Amino acid sequence: MLVSGVLIGAIGMLGVDRFVLCVSVGLEVLFAVYFTRHLSFAISAMRSAQDDLSRDDDDWLPDGVLPRVTVLVACRNEEAVVETLVDGLLRIDYPAGRHKIVLVDDGSTDRTGEILDEFAQMYERLTCVHRPEGLSGGKSGALNAALGEVDGDVVVVFDADHRPHPDVIRKLVRHFRDPSVGAVQGRCLIRNADDSLLSRAIWVDYLGGYLVTE
Repeated sequence: MLVSGVLIGAIGMLGVDRFVLCVSVGLEVLFAVYFTRHLSFAISAMRSAQDDLSRDDDDWLPDGVLPRVTVLVACRNEEAVVETLVDGLLRIDYPAGRHKIVLVDDGSTDRTGEILDEFAQMYERLTCVHRPEGLSGGKSGALNAALGEVDGDVVVVFDADHRPHPDVIRKLVRHFRDPSVGAVQGRCLIRNADDSLLSRAIWVDYLGGYLVTE
């Protein structure tokens, strides 16, 4: 009621045309402020990301003290990308006895579950969990369904369309030497960032978005 009263009063004082103009200008200013803020984060990310990604290997933890890691990936109707995903996961440079990969077939209606089972039979460090079709919860529900398989000190979550870089986990776990760190977010690199102006803009948006949400 209060909001409606304010709107009616404003329209009465300014008239419909002026009221619409004021609202439009206000929204444009708000958008400009948000865009400027987002762009500044993106520029900051582009300047700092490469330095962080190329830090000297001496900063990594030695194999003897690496924490156990469980990798979780929820897959729903990912037949087109699941083989690329698994290939990337198997190339991860981390001691085999120190990490475990759990792939969740989230009620897929294509061959995703079948493909995951085939890989799980071929590679001991891969485990496939099947979640019945029709359950609620989406990706978070699928990840929760795999919690019983988690036996590591650190849990790493990838999207099904990711192709992890081989050194990603080594770079990630080093941050947990600081006891105040409870979570770490990596940066996605857009594979075709230089293909077009649109893909370049998406890459910039990703970099800015990570810093905005952190």
